[in-house]
Amino acid sequence: PSELGLLHKLEKFSVDGNMLTGTIPEELGDATDLNFLVFILNSLTGNIPESIWHLPLDTLALGQNQLSGTLPTEIGLLSNLTYLSLSYNGFSGEIPSQIGLLTDVINVNLYFSSFTGTIPTEIGQLSSADYLGFSSCAFTGTIPTEVGLLTDLSLLWMDGNSLTGSIPSEIGQNIHMEGLSLGTSDLTGTLPSGLANAPLTMLFLENSLLSGSLPEGLSPDLIYLSLSNSTFLTGTIPQNLTSLDFVYVDGTELSGILPEYLCGITDLVFDCSPLLCGCSCLCANETNSSAASMIVGANNETL
Repeated sequence: PSELGLLHKLEKFSVDGNMLTGTIPEELGDATDLNFLVFILNSLTGNIPESIWHLPLDTLALGQNQLSGTLPTEIGLLSNLTYLSLSYNGFSGEIPSQIGLLTDVINVNLYFSSFTGTIPTEIGQLSSADYLGFSSCAFTGTIPTEVGLLTDLSLLWMDGNSLTGSIPSEIGQNIHMEGLSLGTSDLTGTLPSGLANAPLTMLFLENSLLSGSLPEGLSPDLIYLSLSNSTFLTGTIPQNLTSLDFVYVDGTELSGILPEYLCGITDLVFDCSPLLCGCSCLCANETNSSAASMIVGANNETL
C-alpha cells in the first residue's frame, strides 16, 4: 500500500514469498530511513519507482517478480548498497556505467533478468564484490578485463550469455576465485594459465568454443568440473584433482585414461571412445571404437 510512505522511521521492510501483485508504490521513497528492502518471490509488475534510488539502502532484493523497465543511472546513488538482487525479472536495456559507484556492494545477482548490451567496464570498480551473478541474460561483447581488479571476488557467474572473445588473463590472477562459470557462450581461445593459482572448487565451461588444454596445476580442491560439448578442448584430466566429485567431459576432445580416483565419484559423464577411456569403458587399445556417452555413478556403476 502507498501508506507505507507514511512510516518515516521505517528502516527494514521484507515481504518475500507473499504472492503480492501490483506495482511498488512510489510513496515508499518517503520512508527516508529505509535501508533494507526485500520483495523477493512475489508477482510485482511495472518499473522500479524512481524514489527508491534516493533511499539509504544497504539491501535491495527484488528478485523473482515480473518487474520490467530499464536500470536507471540513478542506481549509482545507492552508495551504501551491499546486496543487490534483480534476478528473474523482465528488465531490458543495458547496465548503466554508474553501477561502478557501488563500491561497497558485496553481492550482485542479475541472472535471468533479460538485461542486454555489453557488461560495463565499470564493474571493475566494485572493489568489495565477492559474488557477481550475470548468468542467463542477453549480454554480448567481451568479458571486461577490469574483472581482474576485483581482488575479493570469489564467485563469477557469466554463463548463458552471448559473450565473445577470450577469457581475460586478468581473471586468472584472482587468488580468491573459488567458482567460475562461463559456459554456454561464444568464448574462444585458451584457458588462462593463471587459473592454476586460484583456489577453484567449481569450474563450469560447458557449451563453449574454448580450445586447448586445462592449465597445469589447477587447484586440487576442485569439486565440480563441467566441460561438456566444448568440442575444441584437448589434453588430459590432471592427475592431481583428487577432490573431484562431479565431472562432465562428454563432447570434448579430451584424451588419455581417466584417473582412477574418478571411478567412484558421485557423477561422471564422458565419451567412451579411443580418445578417452577408463572405469567401465573400453580403453584405446580395445577394438571397440564407439563414441557412446558413458555415465558412471558412485561405486563405479554404469548408469
